Amino acid sequence: MNDINIQSVGYGVPHKKEDGNIPLKVFIKCDDCSEPFTGYIVKAKGLYYYKCRTNGCKCNRSADKMHKLFISLLEKYTVKSKVISPLQYQLEYLYQQQNKENVKQELTLKKSLTEVQKNIDNIEESYFIKKEMPRETYDKFFFKYQSEKNNIIKQMESYQGKISNLEKYISGALTLSSKLSLVWSSSSIGIKEKLQKLIFPNGIYYNKQNEAFRTEKVNSIFSSIAVLSNNTPENEKGTNHTFDDLSLKSGLDGTRTRDLCRDRAAF
Repeated sequence: MNDINIQSVGYGVPHKKEDGNIPLKVFIKCDDCSEPFTGYIVKAKGLYYYKCRTNGCKCNRSADKMHKLFISLLEKYTVKSKVISPLQYQLEYLYQQQNKENVKQELTLKKSLTEVQKNIDNIEESYFIKKEMPRETYDKFFFKYQSEKNNIIKQMESYQGKISNLEKYISGALTLSSKLSLVWSSSSIGIKEKLQKLIFPNGIYYNKQNEAFRTEKVNSIFSSIAVLSNNTPENEKGTNHTFDDLSLKSGLDGTRTRDLCRDRAAF
């Protein structure tokens, strides 16, 4: 989760770059002007607030209220423990169906790799063992085939791992989903920020008129969980709930899910 870059924006009384009292700072954006929210403390009251950075926007809300609202948002992506097993089956099936072409392409690449390796073996036999091939000819074909081999391997890297460990990664995502609000509310700011970024990669928008959050992009595995749990958030506009990007590199991000599991001993 090294791609999370939370900038410190000062307002009122200066505070640390990572203040556990305002974990949603910068992550929340104003729905009117799209500016990230800053956070500050009113020392006289000992209370924290979030505020839009745009002058005159007048979007200023207590941190306590915003945190409760965010927990309510997380609940929409929370799966009940009793339906984890059937959801595990459905997600695995959907993932495999959506990635049929990837599997076919990987098989084609494996076949091509076998052929090019066979060509390399043949010229090496001709040059090193049978002594039937001049060095110039060997070099010419070796570099040609080796280049083809490297290109095939590079292409295969984009497919490998998408199916392997699928059950483990989906299980991890479902287990995390079953306790989203608990993990977020009881974790350090570092874990909070990781979880926020994992589920909502582009952050969330706060609408002051409706006093509600709006999401533009949701991690596909969690949006899928919401759909399959009949718990689709009603206030999402523009969120794509299809499974076209359900992959280990997007929704099923094994590394991020694993890191959260590792960092949270209780998880």
